Amino acid sequence: MSLVEGEKNVEFLKKRFKALSDIPMFQGMEYSEDPEKLKEWIPLVMEGRTSNDPIAATKIDSGTDVNFGALTRMLFDHLERKKCRDQL
Repeated sequence: MSLVEGEKNVEFLKKRFKALSDIPMFQGMEYSEDPEKLKEWIPLVMEGRTSNDPIAATKIDSGTDVNFGALTRMLFDHLERKKCRDQL
C-alpha cells in the first residue's frame, strides 16, 4: 500500500498507478482518492481525519508490506548472537 497527501504527491501516485497497471505483476492494484473508500482500506489512518488536503492511496491484495528497518535489525542481531564479524 502507498498513501500520499498533497496535490503533487497525489498526482505522482496517480501517474505511478497508471504506469504500473500495465505490468502483469501489478494487475489488481487499486487506486482511490475517495476518503470513504480509504476508510475501508485503512480505517485507523483515516479515523478522525479532518484535513481537506488531497489524499490518495494504492493497494494490491496480493502484495505484502515489509519493514526493512526491522528486518535489518533482526539480521544483525542474529549475526551478533552467532558472533559473526564483518570482514571488509
